Amino acid sequence: MKYKKFTGLILLAGLVGALPGAAHVTFETKSVEAGAMQVAGFRVFHGCDGSETVEVSIEIPEGLKQVRPRNLAGWRVSIEKQALEAPYMLHGMEVTERVSRITWSGGTLPDFAFQKFEFNARFPDRAGETLYFPVRQTCVEGGLNWVSHAGPHEAEFPAPRILLAPASVQDNPHH
Repeated sequence: MKYKKFTGLILLAGLVGALPGAAHVTFETKSVEAGAMQVAGFRVFHGCDGSETVEVSIEIPEGLKQVRPRNLAGWRVSIEKQALEAPYMLHGMEVTERVSRITWSGGTLPDFAFQKFEFNARFPDRAGETLYFPVRQTCVEGGLNWVSHAGPHEAEFPAPRILLAPASVQDNPHH
């Protein structure tokens, strides 16, 4: 009897994992420490209805600084920049623009496979805020726009998101 129940759970887990709603573009971590410099990795879990992915583009929300994409073997990486309304100083130099989009192109991601794309950034010091990162996935045939700000269980194509968490007490010298 226990064997049948266990087998049923495995079968149910497999079916849930195969549902289209379960295969989103998501970050590896749900939160980062507000104000921290951190690598953020997001995964694209499939292509477009059998067609392989050939380009992935992520919008970088305002407030992230020092954004640098990771080079991914077999892909070209490019960045788009946008002028800052309020420049800031970094290592004695004035920073007047920010990275607004990162695009990986020229590689291929088969529909049956997944790939992790990464960038490093200093996250804003705004604990409690959720940041949304719209992703556009281009395939040989068609594409998917992961842009909705609704929750992952409420939208068909939710944008990946990260919560800015308060600094931990042990890492904060003021506590």
